[in-house]
Amino acid sequence: MGALFLLIGLMAGPDFRFFAGFLLLGVLCIARSIWLTSARQRTVRGREVTILTETQKIHRESLKP
Repeated sequence: MGALFLLIGLMAGPDFRFFAGFLLLGVLCIARSIWLTSARQRTVRGREVTILTETQKIHRESLKP
């Protein structure tokens, strides 16, 4: 979506009334998508570590005589 706003703004040119608005909106959309992607990756990594420690606990308990 951000690339589309940038493309429309750039194709319309600086004489277009909303030129700056389209460019700003495009940059904001791209920045937000990058932020969301990094936040999702942090969440998934946190879950993987939690699952790993839980399986280790289960495995250690099963080894007790």
